[in-house]
Amino acid sequence: MMMLQNNFYKILEKENLIVEFFSGIVTIDSIIKFKQNLIQDPKFSLDYHYYICFKNVTFDIEKQEISKYIDFSNKYLQPNKHRKVAIITDTPNQVALTTLFKMQSEHPLQKVEIFSTTKSALHWLGKDATIFNKFNFNKKCI
Repeated sequence: MMMLQNNFYKILEKENLIVEFFSGIVTIDSIIKFKQNLIQDPKFSLDYHYYICFKNVTFDIEKQEISKYIDFSNKYLQPNKHRKVAIITDTPNQVALTTLFKMQSEHPLQKVEIFSTTKSALHWLGKDATIFNKFNFNKKCI
């Protein structure tokens, strides 16, 4: 498990899933730095599905900054096969910014959906909640 500031990820190879948890104040630069560290992980694969929890964050991101992340993603995070990205949110601000990201990220091989519950996100990903038994994390994201 890799931590960066208040954020961490866990790569679940058997499940073809990357679980990301963010908390505190999140900026475009902090997300890009987080993803740069993730890409360096030897277990990382471009084709894994994602479960991304933003329930514990305050975004310090302007709408126009989202394109900076999209450019980074287009350069370094292009999948080779179909993958799903489930984003978990809690507040209207989180929903608004992640919806803007979803609208701007037009990867033909990537499907992004935004959820308010872990249960619905995991169901969409085809995963069981027991996958979270493999590590400790903030209970707000389950």
